[in-house]
Amino acid sequence: MKDRYSIVISYESGVPIFCPAIADSSIGIVAALAERRGVIDTIRDVEELTELVANF
Repeated sequence: MKDRYSIVISYESGVPIFCPAIADSSIGIVAALAERRGVIDTIRDVEELTELVANF
């Protein structure tokens, strides 16, 4: 287990992974243009983060 990345473990466990600035970065732009498996929905990210903070 020590060789596994925490992001992989989080994903496999259903834990949400947020990276709010990715849509503004070159990585986010390239990923959006390439239409990778993941979807970059910045509005949804902001809504979910706000919900988590509001209910903390």
